[in-house]
Amino acid sequence: LAALADMTLPDQATHDAIEAAIASCMEQKGVAYEPVPFYPLELFGDRRYGITDEAVAAEYGYQPPANPDRGPEQEVAARPPVDGTALFGDGATAPVDDWRGGNSTIRIGGCLQEGWDAVVGDYVAWTAFLDRLQWIIAGASTAAQSDPRVQEALEGWVDCMAEAGFTVVSLEDAPYDGGPTAAVADARCHAETNLASIWASVEAEQQWALLPEHADALAGLLDETTLLASP
Repeated sequence: LAALADMTLPDQATHDAIEAAIASCMEQKGVAYEPVPFYPLELFGDRRYGITDEAVAAEYGYQPPANPDRGPEQEVAARPPVDGTALFGDGATAPVDDWRGGNSTIRIGGCLQEGWDAVVGDYVAWTAFLDRLQWIIAGASTAAQSDPRVQEALEGWVDCMAEAGFTVVSLEDAPYDGGPTAAVADARCHAETNLASIWASVEAEQQWALLPEHADALAGLLDETTLLASP
């Protein structure tokens, strides 16, 4: 269970199957729909714990390591208008976080739900499963940031960056406008302090600590779907 976040991202086969089912539903309604392309996380680089690949940093700086001809933002802007009622339904919603008060909802009754139901078995149950996972992820992330092991590694990274000529206090404060030179220094300091590995390990540890109280609920939600989520 290196990162629960990985479980919340569909692979290409699942994504494509869902989009095909949505497109089929929209076609049956006589509505045009252009399937959304799959953009894997690797395409943009995993930066959960900062920049870690020195070769990529040298070539791209802090920019994503690769860009498709039309990335997600351009894709959204270029997509043709879609019939919102056909895709999302007529306004009906379902809560996905009853255990936290039911304040988070999703729209149901349209082709989006039908497409997901066709592939995952139950769109609402799967979304509720992901909502609970995201809550665990957020809680573990907060706990990890204050963990002494992460704080020590982060202090080492800050000192290393200072020696390289960059004044920072946190990963969010990285010198993003410093180009490849700054990014390479950042990646080297990550390597010297083992920051990303330590942080990921502590975060996974915190996730495991939070999982037991949610295990039965997560298992119940998975039972309502046709997908398996494996750590």
